[in-house]
Amino acid sequence: MGLDALDNIKKLPVSIVMPVYNEVHMVSKIVELLDRQTIPPSELVIIDAGSNDGTLDCFVKEYRKKNRNYNLTTYVSKGAYPGAARNKGMALSKHDWNVFLDAGIFPDKDWLEKLWLFREQGGLGIVLGQCDFQSDSLIGVALLAVSYGVNKKTSTIPGSILKKEVFYKIGCFREDLRSAEDLEWKRRLRNYFQINSLPVCKTTVLHYTDVPDNFSDIFQKWRRYAIHTVYSGQMKIQIFIYMLLWFLIIFFLKYDIEIKLVTLIVILYIISRGVIGPIRRCNRFKWWGNKVGSLYLAPIVVLTIDFAKSVGFIVGIFNSLIGRR
Repeated sequence: MGLDALDNIKKLPVSIVMPVYNEVHMVSKIVELLDRQTIPPSELVIIDAGSNDGTLDCFVKEYRKKNRNYNLTTYVSKGAYPGAARNKGMALSKHDWNVFLDAGIFPDKDWLEKLWLFREQGGLGIVLGQCDFQSDSLIGVALLAVSYGVNKKTSTIPGSILKKEVFYKIGCFREDLRSAEDLEWKRRLRNYFQINSLPVCKTTVLHYTDVPDNFSDIFQKWRRYAIHTVYSGQMKIQIFIYMLLWFLIIFFLKYDIEIKLVTLIVILYIISRGVIGPIRRCNRFKWWGNKVGSLYLAPIVVLTIDFAKSVGFIVGIFNSLIGRR
């Protein structure tokens, strides 16, 4: 279907599959952005993991406010992790072409149209979306600088469009993972097609704004992510490096290594992760823009993330060894 054909259709034969959990504060914006699409989808499939803030009722209420161009399908799957919710959404969707979207990730108005036009790129029956990460807080900008990169575009499962038959050939998302399920699924995807890189729609972008803006939330998010990364079997080299570093720390403490050496190592670590790392990830020296405070918060954010990941990796390894998850 080319550009001329798109001029004559009112909605695309595609289903948007979106897991939600306690997202009531974002419902109105999500519905508004779908309404503003140059060509809307035919169906929005909402899988609620058991929200207790009225998220699903709010979606239905917003949907009924006016005559929408798309159908709304809803389902409650209490306790479902994102992968399980996406699996259920794919099973319920009515179209061959499906698009993954997450709450808290917002599309440009021509996002779906451009994604649809790009869907056959590579001939695989799947095209990944791309997302940038944004925050208005000092801590949030520092967090992005040391992790995703400030305003840096990254290929993501949210925003991806794929055929249902391709999804089932690859296999469903693992339903026991609260996070890292996308990494595990993308690994199977690459293995199935025997390629290292997948086609990405670079003509449009999604915007992720739900960035933690306090140290407690950062710690909890990265600890949880690390635990489920262990369960997923991904990033084994990174897990090994973190465990090796903890071994060296314990070794230094036990054998009373020269304090000057320990101090030097700590300084080099902070410079590498908290100063050089953000420049490399953001591809610019003054990544902080007008938020100079983020520059000074970056090393503290790094320490929080690395400590959280270390704790998470240890918990994940321990749980795996005793068979408890």
